[in-house]
Amino acid sequence: MLQARSQGLFVDWADAQRRIKGLGPAKAKRLSDHGLRINGQAWPAPKPATSP
Repeated sequence: MLQARSQGLFVDWADAQRRIKGLGPAKAKRLSDHGLRINGQAWPAPKPATSP
């Protein structure tokens, strides 16, 4: 994670997931629950399904 961060700030969670091997949704949520923020944002909660 530190090596990816040394390449520059993460723009958003998707950017972090692209640059950090093994950072999937479950790990991202866990880190966010412990206070990690990327560009001031917590891990996004899944959006509820919408009916057509």
